[in-house]
Amino acid sequence: MAPITSESSDLMNLACFLIINQVAEKNTAMQLLLYSSGEGENTKRLVAAVHKVIPKGRIEFFKSLDDFSKRLRRPAEPDSVAVLSASSRKELSQMRTLRGLLPEIYVVLVIPDRKKSTIELAHHLLPRFLSQEDSDFAGLKMVLNRMYLNSQRSDAQPGNS
Repeated sequence: MAPITSESSDLMNLACFLIINQVAEKNTAMQLLLYSSGEGENTKRLVAAVHKVIPKGRIEFFKSLDDFSKRLRRPAEPDSVAVLSASSRKELSQMRTLRGLLPEIYVVLVIPDRKKSTIELAHHLLPRFLSQEDSDFAGLKMVLNRMYLNSQRSDAQPGNS
């Protein structure tokens, strides 16, 4: 066995540093896929609410359902979340076609109103949480924060690689 020298000690320190950084990077695996075709005040508030909870580098923003659908055809990180904002019942109905692309992604849905028919339509996407577009998004932030923290814990579990 070779003696430990200053050079080999530096290499060991570098290896430890790289391993620690790799673990730290893994703890931010969750992605948030945000879809909203709107440009109004409600969309700005939604985007701001999401940014308060999820680190900026973990958010992908989409303004068209077509682009969002293309993104869903690529792999997503474990524990990923899709926040979908429907500005109308028509758009919500169009979102139903995405359900087959969302089996491994948690859905948080922002709906245009609380009418029974809208909520029934929304449930076709199997959302984990429903919010209304004119709300203060406090509940949405709380749910996203919990999902993000849970993703951090699941990444830190032994045996997850």
